[in-house]
Amino acid sequence: MHTIRGKAEASRRIVSICACLFFFVVSPGHADARGVAVAAQRVYLQADTLKLNIELDSLFSRRALDAIASGLITSVVMEFRLDSDRRSKALVYTLGMRLDHDIWEGRYHVVRDAGRRDTLQTTDFDSVSTFCSTLHGLSLGPLPEGRSFRLRLRVGVTPISIEQEQRSRRWLNVLQKGSLLELFFSLDRPSERTPWIEIGRYSPEDLQ
Repeated sequence: MHTIRGKAEASRRIVSICACLFFFVVSPGHADARGVAVAAQRVYLQADTLKLNIELDSLFSRRALDAIASGLITSVVMEFRLDSDRRSKALVYTLGMRLDHDIWEGRYHVVRDAGRRDTLQTTDFDSVSTFCSTLHGLSLGPLPEGRSFRLRLRVGVTPISIEQEQRSRRWLNVLQKGSLLELFFSLDRPSERTPWIEIGRYSPEDLQ
């Protein structure tokens, strides 16, 4: 009898430990997210459109890497904000990505929406990191009016369990939306985003 109780208690402890580890993986990585930095950037004009080349460093925290390795879906949301010295309404551009890792096949699948939908399938995580961290020719919008403007960036990297995805997808379907990126925007919580990172301050003359 004591042996049976002992086994049951041991099983409960194992379940509790696994639950704690799972919670650690899927819980917000707010402190870790602050490590994201801009490694390189170039802002330029193409016709009347403001464009951006940017490379980020340390996009994925240790917590996010562990979640991806375990097979959790990961949402990456980037917000770019343009503020003009004329105090006109700020221009905000949002870009979303979904990263899936098939741990049985050892393959990664990334969907990125940057005006058009781009996809990557690979077994090499370095390629995934480069694809998610590097953007070329991103169209931010028209050149802001004024003598100068400031460009800032905010990033959210959110591991998402299958249960969270299913619940949110059902909710979006009820609202007759169902967009892939709307789904992940709905799961991206402000507490899991970095503070605004300043990319740079520019004047129209800098872009000629």
